[in-house]
Amino acid sequence: MELSHKLGYRSDIDGLRAVAVLSVLGFHYGAPIRGGFTGVDVFFVISGYLITHVLAAEIATGKFSILTFYDRRMRRILPALLTMLAAVLLAGKLLLGPGDYQALANSTAAAAFGVSNIFFQNHTGYFDQVADLMPLLHTWSLAVEEQFYLVWPPLLYLLAARRKRLDVAALIAAITILGFGCSLIWFSADPTSAFYSAAPRAWELALGAFLVFIPALPRPLAGPAGWLGLAIVAAGFLSIDSAAFPGLCAAIPCAGAALVIWPKTEHTAAAKALGYLAPIGLVSYSLYLWHWPVLVFYRIYINSGTPQAHEAIALAAASLAIATFSWRFIEQPPRKKRWPTAKVGWAGLAGLLLIFSASMYVDSADGLAAQPWVRSGAQRRSC
Repeated sequence: MELSHKLGYRSDIDGLRAVAVLSVLGFHYGAPIRGGFTGVDVFFVISGYLITHVLAAEIATGKFSILTFYDRRMRRILPALLTMLAAVLLAGKLLLGPGDYQALANSTAAAAFGVSNIFFQNHTGYFDQVADLMPLLHTWSLAVEEQFYLVWPPLLYLLAARRKRLDVAALIAAITILGFGCSLIWFSADPTSAFYSAAPRAWELALGAFLVFIPALPRPLAGPAGWLGLAIVAAGFLSIDSAAFPGLCAAIPCAGAALVIWPKTEHTAAAKALGYLAPIGLVSYSLYLWHWPVLVFYRIYINSGTPQAHEAIALAAASLAIATFSWRFIEQPPRKKRWPTAKVGWAGLAGLLLIFSASMYVDSADGLAAQPWVRSGAQRRSC
């Protein structure tokens, strides 16, 4: 198996990341984009493409290692995630009553070990009103990716080793189509489970993986494809109704993202335009992590109110500032410094156990005793 396109840095993909995270932020912060939540689906396609490209190149050159893969994932995900979880747990002690704090502790433990999608599936729908005051609701999508990547590396190895590139593409296309069909059936039977569960979402990441194994679009088609993909993504942001999601309309943001990625070049007009947003894309992971708890805790502070426009703008700016700090001083050091894999593994495990233990202590203590500075309005909803 040979790849026809080497994966270097692509500023357009970081630009697409920026589009995705800004749509989610705008949706949560009250911008008039009712389908902005589908930015998460754009993220899934991007992630499927990037991760699979690296894995496929390693398989092709005989350098594939599960240990190396999870070492990279831990360096990428855990530092910023654990920092955010610790900050949320501390903020919850200051702002929440015992019952709400106990619920937050349980969701923190679930998020630390990548099963928060299951936790929230059993507690609330994503679009339910009660979900608006759950500080860790957004971690469901991280859990979906983490669960997908428990299965995907060994499966990809079985699919790709000693097979021609187009044969692998055909197999992944079949998986994607079958997965999409199953997701439609799943959605008709249980919409909440179809939204949160990894299995009915896996086809979105598989679509990104499929793009790795097909030839890049010819130059005459590459430019129009990028603009068409962006138009489709934007149409999804503006028109998709949460009541019908995920279902057939989940194909809209995913197809749009795929068309943006497929040209596999930075030299089209659409790619160059996206490149201007790359700085936001670079901090998109931290921005996604921080924007939601910043908003939720502010809403709790104002007695479950809705921020006014100027407050939402200030909160968004604060989230971006925190994200930039997080990217520079929390995300980057573990990825750049060549710490031994064993050291990274033990440090990650220690961090996870520390967050889990603190969460379980709060749970066992029934959310701790109410503090005199806890606002009574913050005790109205379960977090």
